[in-house]
Amino acid sequence: MTERFPKAFRLTKRAEFKRLQHKSKSFKGQLLYVDSLTDSNSPHTRIGITVTRKYGKAHDRNRCKRLIREAFRKLHSHLPPHLLLHVRPSKACLTATFASIQQDLAKFMQKMRARPSKSA
Repeated sequence: MTERFPKAFRLTKRAEFKRLQHKSKSFKGQLLYVDSLTDSNSPHTRIGITVTRKYGKAHDRNRCKRLIREAFRKLHSHLPPHLLLHVRPSKACLTATFASIQQDLAKFMQKMRARPSKSA
């Protein structure tokens, strides 16, 4: 993957988020909550990031999303294909460093290798 984050790697539809909410396996890290689901129709591993308003002002929420997106982009090649991921940060993520977010996402990947995800 290049330095870009194309739309093909993003979850964009409400129906995709709803399906993840109801049929996925959940993982809780120190900074991130990750719901994952295997989707054989998806050629890539795709990610959706949601940060609600209770986390603060827009610039704080956007920073958090940027850090998560960059960590995903860097670690994307280590994830299995056909995965749908919904990432929700904890409040601690607002003050976290990029390295700690990347480390939390890497722990999720280790758990993913250890146990299979549900299929859509």
